[in-house]
Amino acid sequence: MSYFGKMGGAASWKGPGKKGKKATGKKGTGPSGKKDWLRKVAWGDRLPKYFLRPYVDQTGSPFAGGSIEEKNLLSTSHLQTVLDEKCSEYCARQGVALSEGAANLEAGAALLGYHFVKDPKAAIQKLGIQELLDEFDSTEGKKFLEACRYLNTSNEDLERNQDATSQAVKRYLRFFMSQEGKKELCFKKLARFAARLYLFAFEGLEAITAINHPRVMAAGVQRVGTEYNLPSSSRTWLKKPDDQEAMLWSFVSAFHQQKVDSGKKRAASSLFEDWDEPVEDGHWTGGYANAWGYDDDEEGQEEEREAPKGVGNKRPRRGNIGKSAHPKDALASDEEDTAAEPIDLQSSPEPVPEVELELGDYSMEALEKLKTCLDEVANKDARERPPVSVLQEDLKAVPTSALRSLDLEVTVKAFCDKTRYPKTENLQKLLAVLQKMAASLEEALKAKPDTGDK
Repeated sequence: MSYFGKMGGAASWKGPGKKGKKATGKKGTGPSGKKDWLRKVAWGDRLPKYFLRPYVDQTGSPFAGGSIEEKNLLSTSHLQTVLDEKCSEYCARQGVALSEGAANLEAGAALLGYHFVKDPKAAIQKLGIQELLDEFDSTEGKKFLEACRYLNTSNEDLERNQDATSQAVKRYLRFFMSQEGKKELCFKKLARFAARLYLFAFEGLEAITAINHPRVMAAGVQRVGTEYNLPSSSRTWLKKPDDQEAMLWSFVSAFHQQKVDSGKKRAASSLFEDWDEPVEDGHWTGGYANAWGYDDDEEGQEEEREAPKGVGNKRPRRGNIGKSAHPKDALASDEEDTAAEPIDLQSSPEPVPEVELELGDYSMEALEKLKTCLDEVANKDARERPPVSVLQEDLKAVPTSALRSLDLEVTVKAFCDKTRYPKTENLQKLLAVLQKMAASLEEALKAKPDTGDK
């Protein structure tokens, strides 16, 4: 059962109350006993994932539509039968639908504009498409595609035996083991490009369906309203869902209630922010110049990627692999060093040699708190890592005299003046410096005379 449970009438959500008194809601609810905040539509149930399979069917379609043809599956006439408060924010939180939808559409439009307005041929080259086409046209590439046709059991016209399977598997494996760094770059570029384009396309389909079928949207909002407090404009619109002006003000009120006046901001809003906002030809690009499925600094790194350096036989912590320093790095990853090793804060870095530190009343407890924070910043997902203010407070606790002795006073002060974490490479450099600083502080604390204080 979904989190909405079985929707009953409004009376089922109000307690009987006491005679002569109005029924009162529990803490965190409005006077009607309804909740003020609606839980988000689960990501796994959202429309872009509603039909999508992790593989294509016998017809080559990635959509799970049963007997419905793909072109009909994605039509608004069919989608209107699917949309409800369990799979679409348009039918649940209209304000959130506007915010998230606008982000998907803005990013998708910028994606297409950046790649295809000026030079589509260059875009095909930079996105790695031409490189893959050339690869598939080579002798080994043709053998690989033949192996794919054999291993795809949807191709029932082929006879299969162990010898033929052995040859097909050998070709399949060999394709991905040969020049793996070069191929990784191509597939990564395509994945980054295609993911944004897919969200862009489905956002357009969902918006067209919901907005042009207001009664479908209203039915979901109505069911949500039996449990949650809706803006007055939304309640007015539900009485006349075909009234476009009423629908407009329902969206406006929901947007301000759920996104603006609440003080809460979507993490994805930082996709358009950066410490260094590039300007090209007089136009602000907001970091998009390096965001669209390729990185200029990745070119020519295939050899390094094919023979990456390891740290002995120690397996790096999983949390360090593929984690963005900040949500914006999902787009603005121009600093990404494909051959760089992840920072491992579990190792024991060497302290800065021959530095005498004045620590005052700085304690081992404060240092452990700082080290824990550094570890979480390095290893946790951007959505889960501590806010930048937490690390800043831990750094402010370090005595200025110690920072000055380590030549870090200016660096730490500059970081503490920021409102967000830097990009991936800059963050890694900062963490490496702070890790060495923590090692020096730990050595100095251990060398302090024991005063007997606990």
